[in-house]
Amino acid sequence: MNGRRGGVPVRPSVSVAQWKRPLASSGQRFLFWSAALFVVAALAYVFLDLPVVRHFEPLQGSQFRATVSRLSRIGDSKWYLGAGAVLYVVLRWRYRILASRAAYLFASVAVTGITATALKYVVGRPRPRTFLVEGSSAFQWFDSDWRFWSMPSGHATTIAAVAMAFSIMYPRFRVPILIAGFLVAFGRVVTLDHYVSDVLAGLWLGIAGALALSKCFSIHGSDT
Repeated sequence: MNGRRGGVPVRPSVSVAQWKRPLASSGQRFLFWSAALFVVAALAYVFLDLPVVRHFEPLQGSQFRATVSRLSRIGDSKWYLGAGAVLYVVLRWRYRILASRAAYLFASVAVTGITATALKYVVGRPRPRTFLVEGSSAFQWFDSDWRFWSMPSGHATTIAAVAMAFSIMYPRFRVPILIAGFLVAFGRVVTLDHYVSDVLAGLWLGIAGALALSKCFSIHGSDT
């Protein structure tokens, strides 16, 4: 409301924030990063996938490959499904917030994992080791043979969902959690279980699923 001060009209005060251009909504940011990741995955499919397979082929059978393979077990969904289910049952009566987080973790891994499995079946991409043996990278649509279940990476999907879930629940540790998740996910490339583009697709699926489900479960960050 306009007023006067000493006979001089005074305009209403406006905060600096009101002059700034509004930030894009979370949905717009998600679409932007999704589009960027799609472009990177497409470029990886064309230029990186096969050369990277050739690069890591000599390491198969090495101690380094064995170590990376053991670390990649962190991306096995059974650990998180089991822990989430058990913690929810144990905590639901006295610690509802923690129980809700356990249910959220379970749902994030379960939903994204089922989706990844369905996509693997539909896409039918040969795994890198299958390509090295048979020499063909042609897609086998709707093939139930696990050798053609390369895209998206299930381990990458799981670890991305878990990392994103924990980074939402405990934002103070978001950066190290996400970095650790990405490193574990890309270990699947070293072991020739997946191509780079497979891992990128899995990362997107896991992150997108965890973000969407955080809204359904009304998960908020905690500094504890």
